[in-house]
Amino acid sequence: MRKKVLITGVAGLIGSHLAKALLEQGHDVAGVDDFSQGVRANIEPCLKHERFRFLEESILSADRMKEVSEGVAVIFHLAAQKIPRYGGYLRTLEVNVKGTEIMLECARRANARLIFASTDDVYGKGVDSSFTEESPLVLGESRVHRWGAAASKIYGEHLCFGYAEKYGLPIAIVRYSGVYGPTYQLSKLSGAQDLFIAAALSDRPIPIHGDGNQTRPFTYISDAIDATLKVFETPYADGEVI
Repeated sequence: MRKKVLITGVAGLIGSHLAKALLEQGHDVAGVDDFSQGVRANIEPCLKHERFRFLEESILSADRMKEVSEGVAVIFHLAAQKIPRYGGYLRTLEVNVKGTEIMLECARRANARLIFASTDDVYGKGVDSSFTEESPLVLGESRVHRWGAAASKIYGEHLCFGYAEKYGLPIAIVRYSGVYGPTYQLSKLSGAQDLFIAAALSDRPIPIHGDGNQTRPFTYISDAIDATLKVFETPYADGEVI
């Protein structure tokens, strides 16, 4: 069934691929991005599509978010600030907390379902590598800035469940894990898989930190989109952490 959906962070890796997939399925897609993380080139194919509408704006602009979310059936809330390893600590907290609350309020007003993009960073320093959705979330102490993003995402998940409890808002949470793909923009915040691939393609040594025995799950973008669409297509994901 054709639906009108909204994607925040549409010019990012996940957002741009998700927009293309939803348009291919026949849905109407509105996208929001302020290009602080994503790039316009990622959504160039979508900008020419008759069923795609784009707004360059911060999700912290509550009035504009209210306008763009009117009449939507589903909001994919992907917009976020990453780990503040190189600065932007307060900005990360503002965008990830205030931004999520604004989008939940938009979903409530529009009577829409909200699918929230969380991250496996919320597991923090958990020592059990076989973690599940029910595993403890163990963060480092608050003077270490890198935990700011994880804490803000955990709070975002709680906000989702809070809106579900108080307003009956249908929500689903997806904890993405090391998503990578061909339209990713390399930066100092890039993950290991992107740096490894870039080094291999340019015939440079692959950088290894520590003893190289660390483990980390990675997800190719097409698999992440397939999973996201499954969450979108089934009501059984409501109230769940995936």
